[in-house]
Amino acid sequence: MRIQRRNWNCEQQWLLSRALLSEWEQTATRRARILKVAEEHFRRIGHHKTSVADIASELGMSPANVYRFFPSRDAINESICGRIVNEVADIGFAIARANARPWRNSTYS
Repeated sequence: MRIQRRNWNCEQQWLLSRALLSEWEQTATRRARILKVAEEHFRRIGHHKTSVADIASELGMSPANVYRFFPSRDAINESICGRIVNEVADIGFAIARANARPWRNSTYS
């Protein structure tokens, strides 16, 4: 969205920034819903058997609408896998921190 620069007052600037943020929040919310439904389908019937039409049907939207947020089914899968890998990494780091010895400047024991 291209916005021309004008002499806007503070209230107009705030309303514009709020509208842009609201649009971003809606996009993030829709992407999260798509990912949640897709992950449920992948777990229940498998990645290869799940189509974008299945995901869209569950959400009550058209497949074209899903493609507004993700370019392909593989992109949906990559997002889900990336999130799962990050969760596993966070758990691993938490375990490592819990088991770590405090650093000592003196000799190793």
